[in-house]
Amino acid sequence: MLTDRHCKEFKEKGYTILLDALNKQQVELLHNEADELANYLMSEQVDLVKDLGCVLEPWTCGYIDTPETKEYKVNKQEYVKIRDSIYPSDHATVSGLLFDTYAIWASQLLNSKDIYLLNEQYIVKPPLSSSYSQFVWHRDSDYYHDTSIKNQMTVACWTALDDVNRVNGTVIVEDGHKGIYASILYSADPGQDKITSIFS
Repeated sequence: MLTDRHCKEFKEKGYTILLDALNKQQVELLHNEADELANYLMSEQVDLVKDLGCVLEPWTCGYIDTPETKEYKVNKQEYVKIRDSIYPSDHATVSGLLFDTYAIWASQLLNSKDIYLLNEQYIVKPPLSSSYSQFVWHRDSDYYHDTSIKNQMTVACWTALDDVNRVNGTVIVEDGHKGIYASILYSADPGQDKITSIFS
């Protein structure tokens, strides 16, 4: 699915867009898990906007009991066992998407066999919440505590779980910004009102 054109675009511009990257079942899996986490937090009286800034991190939001050891950070099987307990599925799994689909794309884009998962999160923005929670364009390395790794190449995989359009918010990366900054203005073909959510 990832082509030489995507890799070239990523190298030259700092980003690439994969249309129809995930199938409907994969998007639904992620959407259902995000709903599971959001519903749990709201049942615990957590305000997703004011308390969490719309950011739900599966490992730290309280849904999963804190593991007794840190083994899951270095042992893939332990990670998968705990991670997939959030939203069990008979078909695709979230860990499968992370370690197979997304990791393969990252490996190709970075031209490296050594790929590490840095973080995963859902951004859950209720309607009319922009005055409470806005996201500025950033580099993930801006948030590293260990400054010695700030210059390592990374890939952020963003997947829209709902359809996006001019009204509900679209992140657009403008050419010439090398993937570092973007405008939150909508920039699509004239007359195009909707971009389906199956892209990363």
